[in-house]
Amino acid sequence: MDKAIENGFDILLTIDKNLEHQQNLNNYDIAVVVLDSKRSTPADLLPLIPTFLEKIPSLEKGKVHVISSNS
Repeated sequence: MDKAIENGFDILLTIDKNLEHQQNLNNYDIAVVVLDSKRSTPADLLPLIPTFLEKIPSLEKGKVHVISSNS
């Protein structure tokens, strides 16, 4: 995560559902987005991308934002 911030990223997109339990994200100046699907195949993740793109303007840094098929 440090490298992402050092390189000017505003958003970290991941499928790691445990990241928020492994890191104190309040200490980071980056928004974290977790794509939550039953499987991590492109076919399962791709339908979540339109919701991700829609939410980009409202993402808050230092917080985890979960996007699932139920979002």
